[in-house]
Amino acid sequence: SLWRNVRRTGLALAAISLSVALVLAYTSILRAYSDWIVETMTGPTLGHVQAHAPLWRKDRQLQRSLRDIDRTLAAVRADPDVDSATARLYAPALAASGEEGFAVMVVGLDTRLESGPARLLAEVSAPLADDAVLVGAHLADTMGLHEGDTVAIVGQAVDGSLANDLFRVQRLVSTPVDLVNRQGIVMNLAEAQTLFAMPGEAHELVVHARRPEVAADLLMRASRLATDNPAVFLALGIALQMSGRYTESGSALGRAIVLDGDYALAYNSLAMTQKLAGDLDRSAATYDAA
Repeated sequence: SLWRNVRRTGLALAAISLSVALVLAYTSILRAYSDWIVETMTGPTLGHVQAHAPLWRKDRQLQRSLRDIDRTLAAVRADPDVDSATARLYAPALAASGEEGFAVMVVGLDTRLESGPARLLAEVSAPLADDAVLVGAHLADTMGLHEGDTVAIVGQAVDGSLANDLFRVQRLVSTPVDLVNRQGIVMNLAEAQTLFAMPGEAHELVVHARRPEVAADLLMRASRLATDNPAVFLALGIALQMSGRYTESGSALGRAIVLDGDYALAYNSLAMTQKLAGDLDRSAATYDAA
């Protein structure tokens, strides 16, 4: 009886087709918006996986660095799921273009890899020249700096010696990171390593995966290189939890607690994993133990 009334059948098929098209369009928009949010959050500074020396995130002391960073980067980049891997060095210093000095944060990084869409230096296309720096727009306004000016940077190297040199301001930059905009002086990683007597060292390793959904697996492989670091297993547990892999998340968070029995954040994350998995009794017990 489908075609007994051709006009009615045509209208019904048109309505069904329109409804399906609207659902598909709405789903596509939501997916695109979700992908944009993830890219906005992970692209400029966070990445999909980060690595730091133990305790660096707590006090950010200059000497808490990752060593032999070039070999580490080569090993990470060899992973087929890795799109890019970069190292960053952070060092507090004073900067001046005249008599007045200003507190700044020197950021050493690979400007070539950190440029491009959804990256920290998205608006920078030209490579950074030797003895040249990029200056955050807000900091430049505060210091009265312009492109082409010379700025003196003075700080303390990791070995206790004086770190000081003159640099040319190649460009003023606005980035998605407020620290860089307000206090940042960005230079090539190699120059920052030389300035602060940190050859082959960095404070942060940032990894971008080819697909965000493989980030947990990347972190799982990375955890095999840091079997005694509870922060690594905490991050792994949270990533697995967000992926809905509750059994693996519980194992990773349990390992973090074994390594640090006072790790309150690991206890809370484990309790949340157990709650999401439907094990309310164990979740309550874990919360009590936190």
